Amino acid sequence: MSVPWSEQIQQRYRCVLTDDLRAWFDDEIWRSADDGGGQRFLLAIEPEALLAPAPHAVWPALMPCDFLPLISNGIGDHLCVRLGQNNRPTEIVQWFHGGGDWIPWGSSLSEAIYFDSVRQQLPGGQREHAFAALEDDSPPRDSHAVDDWAIGRLNGRVNQLTPNNAPEQLAEHLLQCKLSEVAVRCQLCIAAIDNPALQELSHSKWKSVPAVEKQQYLFDCRLVPQSLALNIGLQSDTACAAQDWAKVAEHCQAIDTRRHDLAWVYDLWGYSFERSDNRERAIACYRKGLQCSVFTDQTVRVRTHAFINEGQKFSASRLQQLGYRSADPSEQEYLDCLAANDAADRRQMVFDHFANRAQNAAPNDTYQALMKAGWDLGAEPMPAYGELLSQIANAAESAGMAAVATLASTHRDCFKERYGI
Repeated sequence: MSVPWSEQIQQRYRCVLTDDLRAWFDDEIWRSADDGGGQRFLLAIEPEALLAPAPHAVWPALMPCDFLPLISNGIGDHLCVRLGQNNRPTEIVQWFHGGGDWIPWGSSLSEAIYFDSVRQQLPGGQREHAFAALEDDSPPRDSHAVDDWAIGRLNGRVNQLTPNNAPEQLAEHLLQCKLSEVAVRCQLCIAAIDNPALQELSHSKWKSVPAVEKQQYLFDCRLVPQSLALNIGLQSDTACAAQDWAKVAEHCQAIDTRRHDLAWVYDLWGYSFERSDNRERAIACYRKGLQCSVFTDQTVRVRTHAFINEGQKFSASRLQQLGYRSADPSEQEYLDCLAANDAADRRQMVFDHFANRAQNAAPNDTYQALMKAGWDLGAEPMPAYGELLSQIANAAESAGMAAVATLASTHRDCFKERYGI
């Protein structure tokens, strides 16, 4: 009798898979995921490929080394399982190859697959870039076998939904069922900020506004100069009423009660306080945002990219604008690193900051600091990841994180095979 795929994966990565993932591999549901085409994650990474010494689906250095890709959309993005300190999966994340941003999509693969099947029906549109994609008017296709599997694994929690549900009803149901909460609330924040009065404006004066400025105005319509508003016939009060920053704050606060590692949450929450002239609360949020990787800021989707330079943290930029200086020497040292003008210098200074913290630290602290060195802003230059991945694997092993150590070593092997370093 052949060894089940799940057993082989567990032996290969020294991990303990969830029932959900064991079913995905052993019931060979992955064989049905064979038609990814950019809009859906429906192109599975075959288990045999994951068992290879250097799996082709791993994007070393760009993809955090606690991520193992499971499904692709066919154009470079992946759904990945994230391994944690107890050698078990912690969540499924969507990893975007165009910049390396990632966002949690659920605690199980079936949850993430179901979210993928309905996300285009949610408020907020499917903006992966600065402007929304064109609406797809094609009729909904028949249910996919992978979607049927996901719904079955969710034990009837979604049976009452139909394709005719209003976007807001769908979002509310997902939140009530605690399905893909972070991803849903991110969509609802995007919807609360979106402003059709500006987005769809065809006035020639509006079209001539520089792209960066336009994105700033779309992010916060109160920033539209009065002279421009008059020229384009925009009623500022009416336009601003379309944005619901109180709702944005509500969603961010809800996520903050559960986790503290997503930069976009504190970027938006802090800005909601800042525009209400609550400097103290804004600073508190931005300080939390400092602790989050720049790869969790969803900057293009929420449009904070229009306020920062390459690789800069929105939270750090806003703290500088507010004239904040920390009484904590370590925090101020880090802020000084983030304030460097040149992007390469900034990444190098942040890398050195965390690499120094890793020295002579306890094993778990060493691991955390080294992960920050690699994926807070990104290491500079790229060859630095070769040694860094080896160090992370060793630190994880010393901290008792066998699965993460094995996965980091695998990323190291992929890095050597891909770049010869």
